Amino acid sequence: MNPQSPPNPPRQSSPSAGHSDTHAPIMAGAAIELPASITVNGIAHAVMMVTPTAMEAFATGFAFSEGIIDSIDDLRDLTVSHLRRPLLPEAPQSANPSPEIDTITLELEISPRQWQRYRNTRQLRQGSSGCGLCGHEALATAMPALAPLAPSALPAPEQLQGLQALLAREQLQQPSGNGLHAALLRAPDGESLCCLQDIGRHNALDKVIGHALLQGVALENHSVLMSSRSSVELVQKAVRARLSTLLHLGSPSTLAIQLARHYRLNLLQVTRQQRVQVHAGPDSETTP
Repeated sequence: MNPQSPPNPPRQSSPSAGHSDTHAPIMAGAAIELPASITVNGIAHAVMMVTPTAMEAFATGFAFSEGIIDSIDDLRDLTVSHLRRPLLPEAPQSANPSPEIDTITLELEISPRQWQRYRNTRQLRQGSSGCGLCGHEALATAMPALAPLAPSALPAPEQLQGLQALLAREQLQQPSGNGLHAALLRAPDGESLCCLQDIGRHNALDKVIGHALLQGVALENHSVLMSSRSSVELVQKAVRARLSTLLHLGSPSTLAIQLARHYRLNLLQVTRQQRVQVHAGPDSETTP
């Protein structure tokens, strides 16, 4: 994950959706959720429900997490477009016209080699803001084999202090609305590198992964602090991105713990009592 050169700067067809006055005043402060249609070389891939911030990072991270690209060099171009359209199809003889919403189109152009690989494995699936695994047709596609991480040390004890307050401060600086999941990327020395939010927890992590790809940041020995609980898809995304440590404010699922131990991902939980519980780490048992 050391990109040699970033893709062409994303092209935007209109100002960023979600920051116009169309959401005010009756929904002021509410978490913004919009549909984002993702295409790969002109072919529809998925529709994801997202919060429309850091869309370039999201598209890049999503493409990487989904295996559409294996490195930033595979992404030749990225276009972000915004279009206003009716929320619902018009019902016959309906007295109530459908409200209009902002929609987003993320057009990915990938390399010929990656395109051929993509065509051989492509699935059209519908995404949601709640579960990054929903819609897979087979267990093999939902649970692909990934290369285990190199063992890495846990963050230093001083980096594990005051994490709830740290994330709260970072979230206050984000103008995205209330009730969003946050993912905070931290360097090996504990420095905060970026905090990105989304209505979907897996989207928030995709944004951080995409940000790292676009900035040329290799995620070995880095950590991500997340406001949500940990689940399978977050562990998979972290392992594929070669991230060393995931920290969560919520408790992990049993399968997330099993996978984290298997792949040597450090998986920690910050409890409400400000204690740090290590669910997977250097001393954890691993599965066969």
